[in-house]
Amino acid sequence: MENSLILGLDISTLTIGYSILDQNRSLLLCDFINLSKCKDVYEKIDSVDKVFNDLKQQHSIDHIAIEDIMSKFVFGGSRISTIIALAKFNMLVTYRCYCIFGIKPEHINVLHARKLALNEKVPKGVKAKDFAFEKITARFNLENLFDKNKNKWINQAADVTDSIVISLAYIEEHRNDRLDQKLS
Repeated sequence: MENSLILGLDISTLTIGYSILDQNRSLLLCDFINLSKCKDVYEKIDSVDKVFNDLKQQHSIDHIAIEDIMSKFVFGGSRISTIIALAKFNMLVTYRCYCIFGIKPEHINVLHARKLALNEKVPKGVKAKDFAFEKITARFNLENLFDKNKNKWINQAADVTDSIVISLAYIEEHRNDRLDQKLS
């Protein structure tokens, strides 16, 4: 994984947060794809393809990590139709990653990812997603996600920080791969 670039994705049907980190945990890029104005799934995939093709031209992506859909299932939280739509779209985007980058993405459970990426226990009474957001925004320069006029984070900032968590977790999960390569 030496000198590798990792594309991290947090996929939903309205926004896809994405980030590119190198194996040294340096953030090279973070942004989001706004899908809220797309009329249907075909327009959404066209928007995703455009961004992915641009990323492929600008960066030599070696690995892709995606927040696993299963981590979004919360009892009483979403209707089954919403969960099914999200699962379908997640797999479409996963497949488009494979087609465009020629890389098989790895899905990572967000709860596991937060443990790996933050290497800290979430304090009692604090939501894990909020804790992760605070840690990531404190660690990285994410000024492109902050609206200075309104003096607040943009709505999509949490999706982007989740993509960073996923990338960091991927790096941590594969740290031993780098050590194994150096020893051989």
